[in-house]
Amino acid sequence: MASGINRDNNNASLYGLQYLCNSNTFNSTCDFYITSRGLSYPTGIRTIQGNALLPTGNSFSQIGQNYSHINNYTSLVLSYYYNSNQAIQQPVYFNASVNPIGISISEQCPSHITGSEPFRLLTATETTNFNNEYDSVENTYLSLLYVYNQLMDGGNTNALLNQIQQSWSNNAMILRNELLSRSPYLTRFAIMEAAMQNILSPPVLLEVCMANSDATRDEDLLKFLQYEIVNPLPTYMIEMIRASWESSTTRTTMENAISGSSGRMAAISDNILNDLYLREELQGDTLATLDSCETIALKIYWLNRIQTIAAKYDLALIYFDLNNYEAAESLLNVVHSEFKFSDDQLADFNDFETYYYLLKHYKLNGYELSSLSHSQIDEWSNFATSGASNGRVRASNMLCFYYGLCAEEDYDLQSNGNRLYNEFKSPIVSEVNNISVTPNPVASEAKFGYSIASFIQNKSVLIIADITGKIIEKIYLENQEGKIKWSAENVKNGIYFYYLQNGDEKYAKGKLIVTH
Repeated sequence: MASGINRDNNNASLYGLQYLCNSNTFNSTCDFYITSRGLSYPTGIRTIQGNALLPTGNSFSQIGQNYSHINNYTSLVLSYYYNSNQAIQQPVYFNASVNPIGISISEQCPSHITGSEPFRLLTATETTNFNNEYDSVENTYLSLLYVYNQLMDGGNTNALLNQIQQSWSNNAMILRNELLSRSPYLTRFAIMEAAMQNILSPPVLLEVCMANSDATRDEDLLKFLQYEIVNPLPTYMIEMIRASWESSTTRTTMENAISGSSGRMAAISDNILNDLYLREELQGDTLATLDSCETIALKIYWLNRIQTIAAKYDLALIYFDLNNYEAAESLLNVVHSEFKFSDDQLADFNDFETYYYLLKHYKLNGYELSSLSHSQIDEWSNFATSGASNGRVRASNMLCFYYGLCAEEDYDLQSNGNRLYNEFKSPIVSEVNNISVTPNPVASEAKFGYSIASFIQNKSVLIIADITGKIIEKIYLENQEGKIKWSAENVKNGIYFYYLQNGDEKYAKGKLIVTH
């Protein structure tokens, strides 16, 4: 679940992905795996999972050997809040960068009204209630965020850094008093700057660190204080700082409240956007209730309102689909100028821009992504397999959907989780391997038209599967090409995938919506 406003992306406590309300059973190696993939701080994962007022609500696999509930292979310490009344929600197997915090609060997972009925649209009352609740939670969130930003380094991090840089040793006590007066709201950068100036003695520097336990929750910072400054802190002091992470400060309380508000905003906006995307899938069906213009307008409204980089990427692609390239590119320019990127986030943004302009080039030249030549597929594959950024993953998903070139990730837990393989399956891709279906959506009967290059009797099949991958029907093909009638009358409403398969090789793939 992605959280709310993140104009300043350097505070990993408040922004990034949260794992909430997941049920893990019988995983063979790990339930939650967190890696920086070789990237630097921050990683995109929120370092406060859940908060002091609301547990994460995840359950864990309790069986097997050589497995872990949570593997956190980043330099950031993960504060993980769980319901201490539910044994299955307590992580037992985890590494040193995870700090489990048990709270005795009943389970209160964020509401996802359509969760048990994934294809039910929201009612007008539910939509109104969600809108009203979002307004209320957003108001609380923005009020907390304003106070928080005013308190952080006195509201002016750069000014404080300059003050530290200009201090001399005879001003050590003045500097100490100044730093402590702004505690516990100092940032890790202010602490690092004070340590580099060699003004404060180790005991005084320790005192400052202990007063700002939230800012010191970073193993890279501890290594810096122990090994990289002129007068390094001894091991026992480093251990004291680590121990202070378990204490609670005003800042901790405020960050928990901000985290809880932004998490609830994300849950509400997820419900609303999921409803709008489903209405778009059902466009033309009587269930949709909104016409395409209303649906698009509401999606644009919500993606503008959700102040995350991911939402802006989605919004840029909506403008792109509307052929409004000026609006899309203007939005990307605003994101680049108004969001404060880390080096990794800037690289991710640059990759998304590359993805966007690749799409634009292909679209303006009349190329269909579903009918690329071999050389064009190679161009997209070279881009998709060169990293794991937002734009490259989108390109990877396109190749998987249209051509069966699907990335497989293998996390090697035996080597500290630092190895990550991205390998593409490479079935034979031919322009004569194709399949289509009409009508779509289908109410009663669909007609598939197919062509398969390397037809093998009793091995070439048409497969229809639900969104979980469960095979609904397998139809053996009698010829290299032809047409097949398929009855959908006994199939539940929903989204299904279809594809051609020859032995173990998968070829063309498509999506089918069933609405009775």
